[in-house]
Amino acid sequence: MRNSNVTTMADSGIESENECILTGNALLEMGRLNAAADQFHKALEFHVSERAYYKLGVAFYLLKDYPAARKYFYDVLKTVPDHYAAKRYLRVIDGMTDMVD
Repeated sequence: MRNSNVTTMADSGIESENECILTGNALLEMGRLNAAADQFHKALEFHVSERAYYKLGVAFYLLKDYPAARKYFYDVLKTVPDHYAAKRYLRVIDGMTDMVD
């Protein structure tokens, strides 16, 4: 018998990693950055992918949480070492950090 207090991904109405990414993208475009990040995190529950990590990096970059953004962009590079956009964001973040130090 299933515990009625436990919510699964199927119960939430989200059916796939792709749906989470698409929902997160829409939220990102609307400026709902925290909600977008939540969707990208949910996408990782389905499948660990560079796409979800990249989108998390973008969301946290826009939230100005640069340490979190850096972490997710490096996660992208673990699976796709030549990911141009992730490298570009990291150069920007590193340049901002150098200016503060």
